[in-house]
Amino acid sequence: MANATLTLERTEGTGADCCVWELAGNAAAIRLRLEVVERLEREALESLRALTKRGSEVGGLLLGRVSRDCHAITIEEYEAVACDYSRGPLYQLSEADELRLEAALARPRAPLSVVGFFRSNTRKDLVPDSNDLALIEKHFSGRDPLVLLVKPFSMKPSHGAWFLSQEGYASPAIEFTFRRGALEQDHPAAQRTPTPAPPAEPPKDPVVPDLRRLDQAMVSPRPAPRRRRWLWLPLLAGLTGASWYLGYRVSGPGLPVPAVASEALALRVERSAGQLRLSWNRAAPAIATAQKATLSIVDGTQEQNLNLDLGQLRTGSLVYTPTTGDVAFRLEVTDLQHGKTVTESIRAVAGRPSALGPPPLRLPEQAPPIIAAPEPRPEAQAPADTPQPDPAEPDPSLPAPTGTAAPPK
Repeated sequence: MANATLTLERTEGTGADCCVWELAGNAAAIRLRLEVVERLEREALESLRALTKRGSEVGGLLLGRVSRDCHAITIEEYEAVACDYSRGPLYQLSEADELRLEAALARPRAPLSVVGFFRSNTRKDLVPDSNDLALIEKHFSGRDPLVLLVKPFSMKPSHGAWFLSQEGYASPAIEFTFRRGALEQDHPAAQRTPTPAPPAEPPKDPVVPDLRRLDQAMVSPRPAPRRRRWLWLPLLAGLTGASWYLGYRVSGPGLPVPAVASEALALRVERSAGQLRLSWNRAAPAIATAQKATLSIVDGTQEQNLNLDLGQLRTGSLVYTPTTGDVAFRLEVTDLQHGKTVTESIRAVAGRPSALGPPPLRLPEQAPPIIAAPEPRPEAQAPADTPQPDPAEPDPSLPAPTGTAAPPK
């Protein structure tokens, strides 16, 4: 293991605090942002404790800058490369995974570039194995990348180790405690660069008031008749109801999303084929200036926190396979430079209707059915050969009238 001196470099007001290793006799330095240490350890621990893939490892690319004299390498960010774990719980890439790695290596990230490879280590020995070396030789040819291995522990701080190409990655060049709090406590700050004060604004020209407008403003306007004010009340009530209704948008069946300010992340969930697609507004100002993003997922009784790199954050969506019918997402985006954090949450509950309720179905009004009047039946005609009784002749079936008839005049 090479001799190295570790110091901390702090820059007030920017969140760009770094730990710096000066390698003795190598005329080289490695600078690693403490914010990267914090997020990378959290991701390694979450993968170690995951219920669905216990003991799995994570890996990916280290992004940063190389000084012009090639003396210092500064790691400012990292990008995880997904693994399908088809070969077991270890970070061993399949052919499909290697295609994703090639695409990540070819992706432009100016002003940053790929300066190394990292992997969490749940194996016995903290050293790159034959698969790691073959991966570096195949995909990092001509780059001489740094290799960072992180061994996570559940009950104590993680352990980290740097491996250099000059030594063939055979043994760790530097070993250290991979936890931000331990690095800040054990190694006091060696440099403090004050943040430059913003330039003073030039004095503005005095504003000369317009006396004519002042005179007009002093004249009290004629009050409008009181009865006209009541005409605004129905309109105001309608606008209030419309703004309350439009303050919610429903993402998929039964997912109410509260409206937020202009810097909203606009979280939205869509359910398809048993999966949830979470999307957000990648053009939001908070996304454009973000330096840190954490996605919290509560799936029933299971909870996990994912640190999204800037590449994943600016794609604007991800797909999650739920294990229960009640899943809550919470996206927190932080701009460390300006000290501003934007947080938004959304919940997907299978089979639960929206809080607003579905709009009532209104059937088209139908006219009452028209019932045709029955056609008049023709009166029964007596047969022609049947003699009709003479109305003047008395009916023999009736009894004869009683009394005395009046004599004819």
